[in-house]
Amino acid sequence: MHNHPHAWLSGTYYVAVPSEIEPLPGRSDRTPGAISFFDPRPQANMTAIRHHPQVNPEHRVQPAPGTILMWPAFLHHLVHSNLSQTPRISISFNIVLKQSSAHLPAGNRLYQGTSTKSVWRFVERLDLVIDRC
Repeated sequence: MHNHPHAWLSGTYYVAVPSEIEPLPGRSDRTPGAISFFDPRPQANMTAIRHHPQVNPEHRVQPAPGTILMWPAFLHHLVHSNLSQTPRISISFNIVLKQSSAHLPAGNRLYQGTSTKSVWRFVERLDLVIDRC
């Protein structure tokens, strides 16, 4: 389980995802290429009803090829192991914000006399990771 520090949004584009899911006796977790997101509220799982969609502390997504998922970078998540013979191909990215004063209009009275004249520029960098496993 992990999150993406120093980023604002994270995401993954799924190029290829195994379609075959082979059930194993006594195991419900055989979901190749699935991604699970976890409730960020530390005590939320104390009131969770197992498998109830409104209060389950885990939300699992089984993406299809062509799916793009985006989520807040602070959100803890994990990718389930690919137990299939078919490779999973995905492109992951982070969107990072950078403070900048480049977009302030000249002569804007709102900012006169303030100590900070900055706004957020949308993307500082886009980190891409191509995963084939």
